[in-house]
Amino acid sequence: MSIKKSIFNMIKSIYVSIPKIIPTYLGKRFRAESAELLVVIDEIDTKYGVLKFYCMGWIPLWRSQTLFTKEPEMIEWIDNMDRDSILWDIGANVGLYSVYAGLKGLKVFAFEPSALNTFLISKNIEINNLKDNVTLFPIAISDKNEFGYLNMTTTDLGGALNEFNEDNIKTVGNGAYQANVVFKQGMFAYSIDELIEKYKFAVPNYIKIDVDSIEDRIVYGMKRTLDNHTLKGIFLELDETEDRTQQLIDFLSQKGFKLKEKRHSDMFNNSKFQTQFNYIFQRE
Repeated sequence: MSIKKSIFNMIKSIYVSIPKIIPTYLGKRFRAESAELLVVIDEIDTKYGVLKFYCMGWIPLWRSQTLFTKEPEMIEWIDNMDRDSILWDIGANVGLYSVYAGLKGLKVFAFEPSALNTFLISKNIEINNLKDNVTLFPIAISDKNEFGYLNMTTTDLGGALNEFNEDNIKTVGNGAYQANVVFKQGMFAYSIDELIEKYKFAVPNYIKIDVDSIEDRIVYGMKRTLDNHTLKGIFLELDETEDRTQQLIDFLSQKGFKLKEKRHSDMFNNSKFQTQFNYIFQRE
């Protein structure tokens, strides 16, 4: 173990021992208040200005630090949008790309069902003063209006691999990235068509879909929206080994959307996520 790592672990050990050193309520109060003060506000320079990310835990910090390297194709996609565009970010996680697009000037609708992550999105919107550009909707998107459960494989802040579905599933994901469900959160879902037609949401120019397991249901729940030429492009994370991937490519092609690019970062090569790619579609 390195000297830096040893010092790091020693400081952590001292910190968590405070309640024992200062007994009863005072020690707990010290840790509770200092926990808020110790949260890292990570600042990232972008071509649109400085972005701040509220990093409570190592996962949000890792996401902030890899803003430009984890999914560079997503950054490029946003960079090529007009500033007056409307972007729907479905599966926003901690809101990295929502606030990046909002800082550029886009109108962003961020959809994220995880209560743990919606806290972080809210903080990221607040500390970047983007409340007029980015709106958070803590709901699931599917192919119909229904009540179900967000089946979560982790309760870590910034975590992923969660699936909206019925309440009796035991695992999420397939193959190498299959994981056990550890927590279930009740959740309402809506289709994209319903949000636009019934609730009068603005028709997006671009839709990004990065969820787990129900990408096909989300796409099939936007059949009429796909016919609206206001929608120009779709960004979709899929696994190239699954049959539904080619079915979705064919369906979107029939709806007038051509597959422009299939790509992922080199960091995923030779990893358990090596078969997952971002598929970028553009209206012909």
